[in-house]
Amino acid sequence: MSRTQRVSSPSHCTGYATATLRCGATVAVVICAPVFAQSDDTPQRVEVTAAKSPSYSAQTATGATKTDTPILETPMSVQVVPRDVIDDQAIRRSIDAVKNVSGVQSSTYEFYDQFLIRGFDSGYGTTFRNGLQLRGINEAVNMAFVDRIEVIKGPSSMLYGRIEPGGFVNVVTLKPEATNAYRVDLQGGSYGFARATADATGKVSDDGTWLYRVIADIDRSGSWVDNIHRDNKAIAGTLAWRPNAGFDANLQIEHYDYRVTWLDASIPIVGDRPAALPRNFSIVFPESWSNFPYTTQRTLLGFEWNLALAAGWKLTNRLHYVYSWENQQGVYADNFDGVSSFTGVRFTHTGPDWIRKTLATNLDLSGDFNVGQTKHRLLIGVDWSKFSDDTPGSTGDIPGAVPLDIYHPTYTSYLDILNSLAATDATNVIYRDWSKDAGLYVQDQITINPQWELLVGGRFDRATDAYSDVYGSRDSACYPSCTAYPVTAYPSDKAFSPRVGLLYRISDTASAYGSYAKSFGAANGRDADGNPLKPQIGTQYELGIKASLAGGRALASATLFDLTKSNIPQYDPINFFPHIVGEARSRGLELDLAGQVTRNLSLIGAYTYDHAIVTKDPIGGTEGKRFPGVAPHVLSVWGRFDTAPGAPQGWSLGLGTYLSAQRQGDDANTWQLPGYGRFDAMVGYHANLGAQRLTAQLNVQNLFDKTYFDHGGYGAAAYGAPRSVTGSVRLEF
Repeated sequence: MSRTQRVSSPSHCTGYATATLRCGATVAVVICAPVFAQSDDTPQRVEVTAAKSPSYSAQTATGATKTDTPILETPMSVQVVPRDVIDDQAIRRSIDAVKNVSGVQSSTYEFYDQFLIRGFDSGYGTTFRNGLQLRGINEAVNMAFVDRIEVIKGPSSMLYGRIEPGGFVNVVTLKPEATNAYRVDLQGGSYGFARATADATGKVSDDGTWLYRVIADIDRSGSWVDNIHRDNKAIAGTLAWRPNAGFDANLQIEHYDYRVTWLDASIPIVGDRPAALPRNFSIVFPESWSNFPYTTQRTLLGFEWNLALAAGWKLTNRLHYVYSWENQQGVYADNFDGVSSFTGVRFTHTGPDWIRKTLATNLDLSGDFNVGQTKHRLLIGVDWSKFSDDTPGSTGDIPGAVPLDIYHPTYTSYLDILNSLAATDATNVIYRDWSKDAGLYVQDQITINPQWELLVGGRFDRATDAYSDVYGSRDSACYPSCTAYPVTAYPSDKAFSPRVGLLYRISDTASAYGSYAKSFGAANGRDADGNPLKPQIGTQYELGIKASLAGGRALASATLFDLTKSNIPQYDPINFFPHIVGEARSRGLELDLAGQVTRNLSLIGAYTYDHAIVTKDPIGGTEGKRFPGVAPHVLSVWGRFDTAPGAPQGWSLGLGTYLSAQRQGDDANTWQLPGYGRFDAMVGYHANLGAQRLTAQLNVQNLFDKTYFDHGGYGAAAYGAPRSVTGSVRLEF
């Protein structure tokens, strides 16, 4: 919320004094004479407000250990992207935020919230929200609702169960605040972009027992790609109850109403490179937006509470339920001939009642105790989750479609046949699946002496998956009346996931650590013959060093990792069923720096060296080839310079770059995405208008209009955005 709160002077106060701290903050102290009230021993409050400089660093991250452990004392790699970075870079997607962190790159497929972390995909639209998993989600959390984004790298099954070994992204949402505050953001920019956000928080009851927060966001835009649009609305509300110092609870609701045209990688591969097409080229037909847009109605209900017990122990429970009603549809060119034409046109009409549901909960007991000379912070927890995916409709090529020439595209209208297919598809179900996971975990953080700390933990998992026996496609005998029943549950997978870390405190501001972890990965589904595939397993060794710099205002880290992943699937581009590739290894170096390095300058930067290769491939024989999508070298740097940090008014200038080396497009390394460099810039001005704070900001993404490919895979690539401009006005009061 606001960086400067209004100083309110009661009638018995004589004035206020100000002082500037070393960090640049301006502090106002209200000076009040004592007031003696009859039969009232309540002490009088002294209000202190500060205009703070932007914070680019975080000292703690809840997702790493599920305990209140400083990052400096955590024997694993954890990075945080704070709210100030999100605002300064005018970020509206989580993938753009986490590119500020080492080891994170765009996934080969970006329609859902997916990331490459330490070379490996994070999973089927898998993101964590406040420590609980979301799956199969597009834009899992609207960025207007976000307080910070945590990136926890390496295998984390010990605390979170089935999860990919590269790591995960945990989005922490904004919570209610005790001080009444309001914020309005208006944005506009290139390609018809328009966005409005309102955020209000404060007390419901005068005593502060009940607090609230409501955030609403409207986001509309076209695109540099033809026939691509979005019209998104979202609202979030949180009610907090704080009856005493030992208990707090939060009830949350989020609702999303999204309407977009479907698009991911669409530039076909010719030879060993993406085709030389203009950036506005689209495989999406105009009917997709005008008649068959992808619509999503998604509601999330969340509840969490914390109870302080005797002797410093605490009980924490989190739960969320997600109901997503989708109509994933569109008309797009299909079956590229490898030369110049798409020979087919595909119509996807998986709706109108595509239902995805997630129910997840956990219960943690944590506390501190001593055994002899050692200090222990013990965590004992259980969790349970279920995800289901029921998909009606169908998908397939339109009979008699006219080929689309990529160099001279002409989009034929198929509206009559599309309406007929949609009506027929309405009685069909393609597939159904569900998965259940349950786990019990124990973690002990042991302080052996002032220099040495040991983290040891383990988890037992039981996971079950079920899939339709029949895939109800258009060429199925049951079409158009397929039910996708029966649904067969396969034998449960059981696993033990350990993690051990040893940390040495070099000084009060530096530490070094080593760790070992093993992960129990997400289920790989079944192959084309209906046989279940073994889950993915990851094993990692990690060494790191961390340091607090600039008087605690910045945090730096260097990490070496060796991560092996086995039972890796690849999806057949014809029938979309997976097969096991075998094993891959990712080894590398990560460097991160974030914080206020001088009074005027704040930085967030990262460098990644990642040598990711296929080590076993019994089917394709690609051993020794680079793992697709993973650039061996990536550098990102963003800096903000404030002319008058902490002052009521002043200018800010931002400049950043993202540099990526060449990436391979497939396991056999037969085609590549060229390396590139992109620059972004920002200029802003803030001023206090009485009790209000006004911020005006101009962001330019891809400052020099570099043509580059952001990601790609499965025979296609996606251009990065051309130069685009975003203007913002923010009012806080």
